[in-house]
Amino acid sequence: MLRGRLSICRSEATSTKDAMSSQNLLLETKDEQQTEQLGFAIGRCLVPGMTLALDGELGAGKTRLTQAIAIGLDVPAGQVNSPTFTLCVPHAGRLALLHVDAYRIAQLEEVDELDLDEWVETGGVLIVEWAQRISPALPPVDLEIEIETVSVYLTPCIIVLCSSTRSEEHTSELQSHSDLVCR
Repeated sequence: MLRGRLSICRSEATSTKDAMSSQNLLLETKDEQQTEQLGFAIGRCLVPGMTLALDGELGAGKTRLTQAIAIGLDVPAGQVNSPTFTLCVPHAGRLALLHVDAYRIAQLEEVDELDLDEWVETGGVLIVEWAQRISPALPPVDLEIEIETVSVYLTPCIIVLCSSTRSEEHTSELQSHSDLVCR
């Protein structure tokens, strides 16, 4: 059973402990279906030109969350897969989506060839898995999503840090999903 917690913060916390101690909205998913609903909700709230940075251990659920976000952007289900070997894959939806997997990027110069700034400047949404590996080369990040294992049961804790005014607006829309609010 996939369970997780989503904390949406209005401060720039740098770790799980910091994020959990900040003023935030805490959401808990009890299974994969709720995690998918959460990703869908994030996708529905995105606006043109947003950049999302996803980080977490191998197998933590970055691609699965990206798939649900993509469905929220009206990308047809089943189209988004891990672009580990291709580095990036564009998808058409309500907003154009560029899905990047930085796991195999060895040098920051490789990122320049992807034209990520141009993608965002033209109104596309950018989702980067393993974003910390290439953070100096990324456009300004709106949402930082960290998935951490927090228990012996391998429960993922999903922390979303809002890094821009647009992401704070995004936060207010997610707060309407009371079915996921952890009480």
